[in-house]
Formats: sequence, structure tokens, C-alpha cells
Amino acid sequence: VAGPVIAAGLAAIGGFRFTFWTMAAALALLLPVAFRAQPDVATQDEKRLGLRGLLRIRRLIGAFFVVAAYFVFIGAFEAVWILELDTRGASRTVLGVALTAGALPIALLSPIGGTLAQRYGARRWAIGTLGIIMVMVIFWGIVPGIIGLIALTVATSVVEGLGFPSTPMLVSAAVTEDRQASAQGLMVAVEVATGAVAALVTSAVYAAHGDTVVWTATAVTMGLLLSIGAILTRPDDRRPVRPGIPTDPTRRPFR
Repeated sequence: VAGPVIAAGLAAIGGFRFTFWTMAAALALLLPVAFRAQPDVATQDEKRLGLRGLLRIRRLIGAFFVVAAYFVFIGAFEAVWILELDTRGASRTVLGVALTAGALPIALLSPIGGTLAQRYGARRWAIGTLGIIMVMVIFWGIVPGIIGLIALTVATSVVEGLGFPSTPMLVSAAVTEDRQASAQGLMVAVEVATGAVAALVTSAVYAAHGDTVVWTATAVTMGLLLSIGAILTRPDDRRPVRPGIPTDPTRRPFR
């Protein structure tokens, strides 16, 4: 969360290269901590199925569509947001502060978001929060000025923080315990691929048509992917499950 502000300060002190050399040194110092991680004691994939059969699980595919909806937004943010602030006249320091302010609610509110997703259900919570983000993104291309865009970004980040844990939960809930690693790995692949394609496309759209068009297109794409995900993750009996922990394990994760 503090990374952008620290990077801006380091760049002001020693320039562009100094920032990355400092980051590399910090990572090298932190690397030994990784060796203290506890071994995984969950059920193992004894049959060595790997990725086989995962793409035949309807609810998992639906969860991936929900994940893709979020990372269309992430890709657009990475490609366009800083460029737009720069176009509006933001300095390097303002950019660093804005990035930190935009990330802070995610770090602070994710624990609360996980609790709420557990209470009301990963499916309901993920679709609800992403739907709110989708609507807010439309206004990113409408609100004027630097302060206005930063304020709207922070407000969007609050919703992100509350919804952030729900998409991995939705993926996790779609598979059995012994397929968790494969499903989560495939989810990361979907995230990276979606974000990369979104960044490429939105940067081109931004260059050609400006921020209003690119954020509207981003919101429309999010809505399409989210709608498909909502349909595919819907329980077979199409009835909402009330809050609590139902005894039927086939529906518990999708209330």
C-alpha cells in the first residue's frame, strides 16, 4: 500500500534507477522469510488430475467469468488511470499519493469483506460488489479534475476492499479440496491473461477516443462477463440460500 509513496520519494532522492535498485535490495532481504512458511496439510491431489476436468465444471467456469470481469477493470486501471491523471496535470508525487490512497481501502477492508462474503455468500457478494464497481467506473470518464478522479478512485477502492476476497472464495468453492491448487492456479492465469488483454485494448481505445469512451466500454464489458458468471454459478434449483451454513455441500458455497 505504501509502495507508490515510497517509490516517489526514492525517485526524488536518487532517480529512476535508484528506486528499482532499492526495491531489489529490499526483496533480497525479505526473501529468507519465505522459507519459514508452513507446509500445506490440506488434502493432496493423489490421483494427479492436475487441470484435467476443471474446465468441465460449470460453476468454476462461471467463477472465472466473475474473476475476468474484475480483471478487465484492473487491466484498464493499470493502462489508463495514470495516463489520465498525467494528462490532467498530476505531478509524480501526486501520482504516488493517489496510488497509495487508492490501494489503502483494499488493504484495510479486505478482512471485513471476507467476513461479509462468508456471511452472505461468495456468489452474492462478488456479483454485488462488482456490479457496484461497474456502475462507478462509468463516472471515471465523467468526473472532472485531478481531485475528483482521485476521490472517485478511493470510493471505488472501498467497494473493492469489501469485495476483493469473494472472487477467490467463489473459485475455491467450486471444486473439491484436492483440486484447490489447480483451480487457484488456473484462476491466476485467467487474471493475468484478462488483465493483459484489457490493458492492451483499453490503452488503444484511450489513445483513439479518450477516457469517457474507454471507461464506458470497460463497464459494459464488465457487465457482460458478470452476467455470464452469474448465470453459470447459479445453484441448480435456482433458489437463493439464506445466510448461514446449509448442510448441503453442493450449494453451501454459492448462497
